[in-house]
Amino acid sequence: GEEQGADPNMSAEALGEAARFTHERNKDPEKAGEIFRAAIHKMPTHSQMLGQAATFFYRVDHDDVSGRKYFEQALEKLPAGSKDKPGAGKDRYEVLLQYARFLHDECNSDEEAGGHLRECITINPSDTRAIGFYAKLLHEHFGDIGLSDRYFRQAIKIDPSNMEAILGYAKFQEDARDSYPMAEHYYQLAMKTDPTSGDALSQYAQFL
Repeated sequence: GEEQGADPNMSAEALGEAARFTHERNKDPEKAGEIFRAAIHKMPTHSQMLGQAATFFYRVDHDDVSGRKYFEQALEKLPAGSKDKPGAGKDRYEVLLQYARFLHDECNSDEEAGGHLRECITINPSDTRAIGFYAKLLHEHFGDIGLSDRYFRQAIKIDPSNMEAILGYAKFQEDARDSYPMAEHYYQLAMKTDPTSGDALSQYAQFL
């Protein structure tokens, strides 16, 4: 059994790694699915676990039913938070952010993803992960160049080290604004911010 007082987050993460290993190395998706379901039962609102499991079930079952179900069940368990209790929505934020990434990356459901990101920004207006991601969707899916520009700048102003926002804004300047000097400026800023970033190097090389 599990040791008394053990961190349930860690045990869920360990189960997630076991499921991934079982699927990728042992080529046993049925057993991996059982491990993922056990992990979700143990920690039903663990955002990283939900993201891994939803992606796994989507790619194995070729539909998004299980992934959506687990995310929706998690959100039912989490309070939305309020101004009186600003910390109450922290876990909800993390689940919504992972849900938005799943919908965008796997399901091509950017309309829904955008709705979850808007709620994330309402819960925590200073967390730039959702702001930068939403800026990207505003440009690529909703076609709102002006608002996308504003959100990208807001994300970078709040967190100048947010690589996703910096690279997103570089791509935005290149594609939406046709401003190659500004695009180069932000690609170079990304490499200066994190010289070890493979994403920054490869995207800058493609730009050149």
